[in-house]
Amino acid sequence: MEQKYYLREKGKNVAYSLAELQSKKLKKSTKIWVEGSADWQRLDRIPELNIILERIPPRKNRWRFFLLIGAIVISILGGVGYYWYKFLQEKTPELIELSSEELYNKYESAVVLIKHTYYYEIKLGDKIYYSSYFNNGEAELKENISDIRKDVSVVYGTGFIINSNGDIITNRHLLQVNPTEEEQNSFFSQKRDMVEYRLGLYVDLQRELENRLNELRYAAYYTNPNSYEYSLLEYEWQNLKQSQEQVTDSIQVYELILNAFVNPTNSVSVISNEVEIFFNKEINIDNKDGVKYKITDVSEKENVDLALLSAKNINELSLKKFNHVDLSLLDSIEIKPRRMNERVRMIGFNNGLIIAETTNGINSQLTEGNISQVNDLYKMLYTIPAIQGSSGSPIFDKYGRVVSVNFAGFLNTQNFNYGIQTKQLQEYLVKNNKVHPKLEEGSKIDGTRRKYSSLKDFFKWFKSK
Repeated sequence: MEQKYYLREKGKNVAYSLAELQSKKLKKSTKIWVEGSADWQRLDRIPELNIILERIPPRKNRWRFFLLIGAIVISILGGVGYYWYKFLQEKTPELIELSSEELYNKYESAVVLIKHTYYYEIKLGDKIYYSSYFNNGEAELKENISDIRKDVSVVYGTGFIINSNGDIITNRHLLQVNPTEEEQNSFFSQKRDMVEYRLGLYVDLQRELENRLNELRYAAYYTNPNSYEYSLLEYEWQNLKQSQEQVTDSIQVYELILNAFVNPTNSVSVISNEVEIFFNKEINIDNKDGVKYKITDVSEKENVDLALLSAKNINELSLKKFNHVDLSLLDSIEIKPRRMNERVRMIGFNNGLIIAETTNGINSQLTEGNISQVNDLYKMLYTIPAIQGSSGSPIFDKYGRVVSVNFAGFLNTQNFNYGIQTKQLQEYLVKNNKVHPKLEEGSKIDGTRRKYSSLKDFFKWFKSK
């Protein structure tokens, strides 16, 4: 009887003869049950089946294939890792802690004193008047503008240079010192009251003159005066009639002025006369030494008190040595955000020239405090002492990053002050093409770095290389 060999196929034991078994595609490890044996065994452990074993080709050395694939994968990952590292290195500016002295030495020439001279234009009915001042609703009204320009109003503030062209960021309220609606209404109301009062005096005088004329008229016709007395009455009559005409003319003028003061188109606005900047440690502060600047842009957002200045003549700056703040550090604030009670520093000109003037020229001041409130979309609160004149000063953290722009004090205290949030500053700089949008291609332009935050941005960056 022929020996039977069994294979397990589809859950069943199937019997094969030796000849049939040789036609099957078997492996050395294939389990076979030889009829009459105690258990299933591997093909390579059944001596009588060596004839089948000899026909199985030797196994390929696959380890070489996998080794090659592994080397390729490691090379790819290594290359990607290297470029990802370079990408992140370019994305994140290097942050180095600076002492107060190091910060001041680095940026003292980037912070400037701003002198803004201006006068007021007052529209009253269909006429335009000018005034060198407007305080508490009081102003002088002059028609000749040349007289006003000899004695203009002056305000001092602070700004900081943001690029090699000398462009400056400061506060809007330093340049737009327009009176409030309440102040304007008060001014026109006071002027109107004054005109009404004087008009009332002339009306009373007119009434008195009319009464006296009536008395003279009665005396001339009913008292039988002699020639001399009549001549005296006539003389007084002529003087009173002349005075009456003058009073009538004055009443008409004051009525016209009164109508002008109630005109809804009346307004008071500020006209900038000149904007000059002075660098730290300059000796003389006069019109000959200041670098002339022009107002390039003012923020239209009510809660963003920012403005941009540009040099009228870039050649004037060629004789000045100045630094500019590192705008590439703005993006890193999202990576290493500000924290409550974090130490911050301000470089500025507190109280304008009053404190800045020294025997060695003008000198800015460095003051320090802590962040006391940061979770606001527009403003940040800190405990840096600051007074008038420090408007527009940059607020730095320990890395020398501009984390805010000082713009206002809290109530009547010097211990709490507000600054514009960095996000608003960054949006304002992008709007004016002073820094570049975060997802734009490229890496560096004019000392600024662009920010990348996704794989898509990484591939853009990689393609640009």
